[in-house]
Amino acid sequence: MLQWFVTDDNGYGSWEQRAYWGGNLIAWGSEATRHYMGPVPTAGAWLRLEVPASLVSLEGKIIQGMAFTLYGGRAAWDRAGKLTPDMDGDGLPDSWELQYFGNLNQTGTGDYDGDGLTNLQEYQLRTNPTSQDTDGDGVNDYLEWLQGRNPLVSGTVSDSNNLIRFQVYTPLK
Repeated sequence: MLQWFVTDDNGYGSWEQRAYWGGNLIAWGSEATRHYMGPVPTAGAWLRLEVPASLVSLEGKIIQGMAFTLYGGRAAWDRAGKLTPDMDGDGLPDSWELQYFGNLNQTGTGDYDGDGLTNLQEYQLRTNPTSQDTDGDGVNDYLEWLQGRNPLVSGTVSDSNNLIRFQVYTPLK
C-alpha cells in the first residue's frame, strides 16, 4: 500500500489518501480512502507503479509525506514522487513560504516585513522576510543591499576590487 500525508486547506493534515495492489488486506482508514490499483506485481523484476493524483484526491495538494506498507512480503523502493516546488506559482518555493509565513498566502511581489525588499528579493538574498534587519546590526536589509553591503553579515561592505572592509555598526538603543 502507498499512502500520502497532505495538509488540507483547513490546515489539518491526514494520511487519508491510499492506493494498494492485490488484496485489500491493510484496513487503515475507511474503504473510501483505499483505491485498488490492480494485482500484486510479478516478483523478481523492477516495475514502475503509478497512481494518478486525481484518483487519490492529491491534485493541487502539497504532499508532506509518503509511506510504503507491505503485508507479508518484501519490496525494494527506488525514487518516488514528483516535486513541484512552487504549487501556487508566485515565484517563491512553497517550503520557504511555509518556513517563514506558515502558509502560501504571500506573493513574490509582496513585502511582508515592509523593509523595501520584495519577498522574492528576500528569498534570493537569503534574508529573513519577517525581519527588516536580518543580521541585527541596526541597518535595514534594503539599505544594506542598496549600499552593496551583505544584509546577512553585520558590519561588512565590499568595494569594486572585491576587498572586504570591516566597519563597526552599533545599533541605536
